[in-house]
Amino acid sequence: MSVLKFIFSKVSRTRPWVWFSRRILSHWTLRMMGYPKTALSKFPDIAKTLLNKDSLDIFTFVSCDRKTPIAMLIKLITGDRFSHAGFVISVTSIYDSRSDGVAFRSLLDIIGQADDFAIVRFRFKGDEHRKEFERDVERLLGRPYDFTQELGGESLYCSELIYTLLKGRVEEEISERFFQGQRGFSPGDVYTSGHVVFDHNPRY
Repeated sequence: MSVLKFIFSKVSRTRPWVWFSRRILSHWTLRMMGYPKTALSKFPDIAKTLLNKDSLDIFTFVSCDRKTPIAMLIKLITGDRFSHAGFVISVTSIYDSRSDGVAFRSLLDIIGQADDFAIVRFRFKGDEHRKEFERDVERLLGRPYDFTQELGGESLYCSELIYTLLKGRVEEEISERFFQGQRGFSPGDVYTSGHVVFDHNPRY
């Protein structure tokens, strides 16, 4: 496993990998085995959870469509349960970073595609930190995806977006990890850093 992570840390910085990830891998959504057991039937519970917040709360999500090739690759590299992460802005919308960049998208779409889906709550240290967050949400719209999966720089991968917008602004500790000497913050780190308020993890 460590050999695979080492190889990925080198390959992920190359132009061929960026081209392959952007043009092929990120669009390869064909599941190899069956349909996902999603949390769509639990949407009323999800909506109730999202509405139960105060002005200093911010919700994130972590997810994984476990049988897709891209999720299998990410899980193999990170060893984590989840392969994607983002912010839940409302009961209808999310804010995340994918191959086409940082954007607002549909919450129902992400719930309908994932086997594993969890909502994680963080709390801003104060109102000024919440306002800084809202300002930077607009500023980062359209930023390109970071196919090297390394913290830092103008491009942002999914959980790096959360790291960038929450570090130093929330009461919870947001700490990076090192993967083969490469600084990172994974969807699994999002899950363990905050307070899990909804968790859908169907067993096969």
